[in-house]
Amino acid sequence: MRNQRAEALQPRLLTVAGMLEKDGALLDVGSNHGRLCAYLAATGWKGRLIASDISAPSLDRARQRFQRLGLEGRIELRNGDGLQVVAPGEVNACVIAGMGGRTIAKILEDAPRGVAETLTLMLQPQSHLSQLRHYLWTHGWRIQRERLSRDAGRFYVVLRAVPGQEEPYTPVEEALGRRLLADGDPLLQTYLSWNLQVLCAKREGMANSRHNKREELERIDALIARCREG
Repeated sequence: MRNQRAEALQPRLLTVAGMLEKDGALLDVGSNHGRLCAYLAATGWKGRLIASDISAPSLDRARQRFQRLGLEGRIELRNGDGLQVVAPGEVNACVIAGMGGRTIAKILEDAPRGVAETLTLMLQPQSHLSQLRHYLWTHGWRIQRERLSRDAGRFYVVLRAVPGQEEPYTPVEEALGRRLLADGDPLLQTYLSWNLQVLCAKREGMANSRHNKREELERIDALIARCREG
């Protein structure tokens, strides 16, 4: 039964929650104050929930939140770095949200043997999307789905990835998202328009510089053309 004490989530975390299955064993890496796990537990998650963070004070605040919401014993707390806090096969899904794309890639790279290889990943990078997508498709991950979220005027992308092989991504697909471009999203046109403005400003700045690089200009031109396609 739905717990009426579920706290509201930020739009980006609400998008993450909406893309998750509602059962299984889930690890939330870098859970901070435990908002996502609390929301999942209060809204009918049927399996195991583990909230982890490298910061012990953050976990203390998460513990206090769970107690206040009557969720004691529903969510496990673990203090540690990345995927080091679980054993192989202990969880089947993992959320890493609110970190830079390079940091997320490093967490996956540093995972103990046998931990990451069977996981469904739900990733919400704050930056370096291109680098994260590149890491995923070149390291045995297949991006199944991407969704957009907007909060306080900023766009966020949530990626769902599973073990598997992908056809090589183009630079445009790495920057804008193969699945976003192929599957669409209610926010896609607005997102492309925003990217177009940013790219055009960057292109103008590079064109006026004596130190512009032809390859980077060509990459930006390709991105501008794709954004204009809509």
